Amino acid sequence: MNLLQKSTSIKEENNSHSSLAIMSYPEIDYMKFISAFLVVAIHTYFLRPVSDMAYFIMTSFTGIAVPFFFAASGFFLFQKFSYKNGKIEATRENFQRMIKYEKRLLIPYLVWSLIYSSIGLISLVLHGGGVWPYLLKVLKRFFLEGTHGHLWYMVSMLYAVPILFFLLRFIRPKALFLASSIIFLLGQISEQLAHLPSMDASIFYQIANSKTIFGNALYQVPFSAIPYLSAGILCFAEKRKLKKGSLIALSLLFFLSGMAENYYITHVLSAKITPRYSPFSLGFTLFFFALLVQFGKKREGKQKIPVFLRKSSSFIYFSHEFFTAALNFAVPSLTENTYFYFIATSLLSLIAAVIVIAMSKKFKFLEKIY
Repeated sequence: MNLLQKSTSIKEENNSHSSLAIMSYPEIDYMKFISAFLVVAIHTYFLRPVSDMAYFIMTSFTGIAVPFFFAASGFFLFQKFSYKNGKIEATRENFQRMIKYEKRLLIPYLVWSLIYSSIGLISLVLHGGGVWPYLLKVLKRFFLEGTHGHLWYMVSMLYAVPILFFLLRFIRPKALFLASSIIFLLGQISEQLAHLPSMDASIFYQIANSKTIFGNALYQVPFSAIPYLSAGILCFAEKRKLKKGSLIALSLLFFLSGMAENYYITHVLSAKITPRYSPFSLGFTLFFFALLVQFGKKREGKQKIPVFLRKSSSFIYFSHEFFTAALNFAVPSLTENTYFYFIATSLLSLIAAVIVIAMSKKFKFLEKIY
């Protein structure tokens, strides 16, 4: 997403030309754009009324989006730091880069928190609800869950980035990825087993249920944010590269294994939910993202279409819940049709993105909200 990484390119001096050669990854921007609409599909329950199988397949694909955003952020952010012996150097410049990035996360989170909280407050006043309890709830959610459902991602990022920055001063990216993979597996196994009828009193249920205590965003820091960010970091830190054919095969293997495992959990063991992620999700994210990195090339000048798609994906992510709420208010009966709900939300979000991105050329402050 654009706010999470303003540039998907790395400038390097080209010895054979006077201009700068830019290492760019447009395929990552294309996937970010697709992922933004996958997030819209999650919140509009796309294909849910069609059949259980259709919704299961759709859920499997929507599970690609958020891990991909995490991996992209890890890949582009952490290669901006200077390293010594494979570890981040304890320099003032590195610390300032990390703080600058945190500010870039915090500003849009504050803006969109204000937008969504104001909408909720207006609705509450119109229905005669209590203002102060609502404001206290918003304050708590701001730090633990995200002030609106999809903003949990921003809170997790705000916590995970400085933690990773600190850890990478002492351990190398590969060791970090392996350690975070173990925690990830514990979290995913707990999430899935906790929803089985016979596991209500198990340790797995206690782990999964801890999100009700700590808040979803805080819970996701060790179990999702750090592992997926670590996957992106490993993609630039690991010098040994697999061939594209191997990466395609491994991506398919992990994706299909995740689908099979989720199908077994849902349809054979009768879990109470349809899982979006699985213990195989981290492996898929690692190999799929590594595959897209392989397509990176040195190019001269900015790639206008990838830059636009990158900015649009960020704005769509932030704004789409505004349009789902607007549609529910204006045409509640039509939102029962998930085809209409998904397409209308997607179009409105995209049109708004085009307008705001165009306006931000003149009003630079608008860039800070996406």
